[in-house]
Amino acid sequence: MYVCNKKSNLLVVGALIVLWAITILSLFFKSFYLNVWIGIIIVVLSIILTSKKYGIFSIPTLFIALSYLFHCFQFCLYVLKIEYNVAFNIIEVLGFEIATKIVRFFNIAICSLTTGFISVKNRKINTNCKYYNDETIRLYGRVFCILFFLPRIYIDILNVIYFFKFGYESTFQVTSVGILSTLGYGFYLGVILLIVGNRNNKINAKKILIVFSVYLIISMFSGRRMEQTAILLTCFFVYYKYISHFKIKSIKFLFVALILYLCIVIVSTLGDLRYTDILSISTYFNKFLENLSGKLVYNQLAEFGDTGISLGYAIKYFGKEVQYNYGLSYVNSWTQVLPNINNILNEYFASDYSFVQALPLNEHANFGCSYLGELYYNFGFAGAFFTFFIGMIIGKIANIINSSLTSELSFGSIIFLFITPAIFTFIRGSFSDFIRIGVWFGFFILILNSIKLTRASMESNSHI
Repeated sequence: MYVCNKKSNLLVVGALIVLWAITILSLFFKSFYLNVWIGIIIVVLSIILTSKKYGIFSIPTLFIALSYLFHCFQFCLYVLKIEYNVAFNIIEVLGFEIATKIVRFFNIAICSLTTGFISVKNRKINTNCKYYNDETIRLYGRVFCILFFLPRIYIDILNVIYFFKFGYESTFQVTSVGILSTLGYGFYLGVILLIVGNRNNKINAKKILIVFSVYLIISMFSGRRMEQTAILLTCFFVYYKYISHFKIKSIKFLFVALILYLCIVIVSTLGDLRYTDILSISTYFNKFLENLSGKLVYNQLAEFGDTGISLGYAIKYFGKEVQYNYGLSYVNSWTQVLPNINNILNEYFASDYSFVQALPLNEHANFGCSYLGELYYNFGFAGAFFTFFIGMIIGKIANIINSSLTSELSFGSIIFLFITPAIFTFIRGSFSDFIRIGVWFGFFILILNSIKLTRASMESNSHI
């Protein structure tokens, strides 16, 4: 972590005061365009401030950037007069009044989030913790991959088959099998452990990353992309920040940028197929070539930005036609730890897991969730200030992961590494995304610890 002296601390405090002054000032302007421009300034200042503490390539800075991309980037393109074509155009669907309220809520939320990030104290290594060496991490990674490979491959193959036979919406029938989906997620975590366990063997780590990336891209042929993208982002983040020590000034930057662009083309094309009646390899290839040479980047970024529509619907209905949930979403999310066999829990807690389910029935659509929409559902406009606590939690996690991956991993840091992909999906999801992953796979680690200790004890007794 970056160590700040008193002078730099004063500069940070001063910058935060300026950030809040700009944010509060924006509330007095009703102009949509002015609020969007102020929002851009707030995001840029927030990233600069956060990068001073965590580094430019860090979980907090990525969270701010992705929050803006997913919630407000359509507005950025609009004020810049850049044309885009998406399924959910927020301004066309909800109008300028709601769009302006989205931007205002977002600006306060990002300002509060940044304050939370900056408030986290640098972590000191706890010498009383049990730490795992790289050999143990690789062992646990192999066990996870072996145990959870079959559920993962079964779900992915079934998703692809359903997608090409019955269309995108049919894939929700596959992923709705809660237990199987959760177990399949364990395979992803096993690969992450293998990459981390090979941090002192860059070649092996790179091979694992490349093979796994190809697998994830193939699995996206089901039309489902968010989970795979979050896992891929986590793997690249771990590899380039802590193993390869990638620097923007490096000549590899152009190569990485090219790979990133190709990935965007692939992901965009897979997204386009969800709205295509004819599904085949030739259809995909033709669409891929079209996207490669067209206005792909703007359309793709605008599509990512349609998460703002979830927040827009929350602002439109909650507190008016639908009452606020007053924090129950975060309480009832803990029921996600329980196995949701045949979606039994959804019958009782569906609207508490996902605020989208609490919307009027005529407004239900496949636009997904939003952590900001969830905050509005629970606390109204005041929910924007609660991102301060989200910032503190994510900042603490980032702090622990950073200090652990540059030294040794403890049990807690492994759990936090496990939920890192959920931090990224949380932007387009809900609080419940964290719960099951952390508890279930933390329990699996405890079981492996117990087996390892028992085996070591038996071996030591045999030598007596």
